[in-house]
Amino acid sequence: YFEVGNQSECNSIATDTRSAAETIEVKTIGIDEYCEEKGVARVDMIKMDIEGQELKAIRSMSATNQRNPQLQIIFEYNAEVVRRSGEGVAEFFDLLSSYGFSRFTVLLPEPVSFKSGADLRFLERLAEGYNPNILASKESAPRRP
Repeated sequence: YFEVGNQSECNSIATDTRSAAETIEVKTIGIDEYCEEKGVARVDMIKMDIEGQELKAIRSMSATNQRNPQLQIIFEYNAEVVRRSGEGVAEFFDLLSSYGFSRFTVLLPEPVSFKSGADLRFLERLAEGYNPNILASKESAPRRP
């Protein structure tokens, strides 16, 4: 279920529909399943803005990741929504690291890069007050921004 709030920034996947003001049932599909259904073999970039469900999406793309060594991911970082979803921020970055993503760039007017295993408090401080986009790259991937 997707919980609809008064502002789009408040919309998210509903973990408990009993407290939600309005919910909409939505069909979801994993990245590997989608690529298989559509016959998509090559994927260069994935952009995610899925309100705290990024970890579930990453879990659903192991085959896509293996087939695409140059794959990069841009995701919106919203620590509060991730915490509300019941998933941990560190767990998310650990999973990305296990898939080979080791370079992260916060996409600001002056991009800020950090390596996997970095102190996530740095990221928390950097993201106070807004939800920046982060580019996740593998060492073998070409540099962007």
